[in-house]
Amino acid sequence: MTPDFKYLFVGGCARSGTSGLAHLANTHPDVAIGVERFNSAWGNARLVPELFEEKRFFDVRETDTRNVDAVRSRLDAFEKEYGSDKY
Repeated sequence: MTPDFKYLFVGGCARSGTSGLAHLANTHPDVAIGVERFNSAWGNARLVPELFEEKRFFDVRETDTRNVDAVRSRLDAFEKEYGSDKY
């Protein structure tokens, strides 16, 4: 079951500072912004809430991203705090 939180998406053009903005936002205790990974879902209108349910969110698949290992390693920190964030 998905915790009671709101979704916050940070997006922008490449090299525009979105990574820095995400890192800054993640310093707030109520915010957890994951890493870019659902590129194919975004372009095909398949970016659905089910992708953000706990079990699926931490199940990184080859079809999610080009860099599975990097995404998995960055999600480790989020898994420990999943459900305690509001956004």
